[in-house]
Amino acid sequence: GGAALDRAVDDVLANYAQGRLIFNLGHGILPETPIAHVEQMIRRVREHQG
Repeated sequence: GGAALDRAVDDVLANYAQGRLIFNLGHGILPETPIAHVEQMIRRVREHQG
C-alpha cells in the first residue's frame, strides 16, 4: 500500500498503457491482499490521465 503501491501502478500504466488498457484485477491479486490496497489501486488507475 501507500506510495510504493502508487509507484507500482504508475509504472504499469506508463509501460503498458499505449492507448486503451484493461487493468485486470486478476493479475497478482491474492486472496489475502488487503481490501484497502485493492481500493487504492483502483483509485490510482481511475485518476490516471494517460
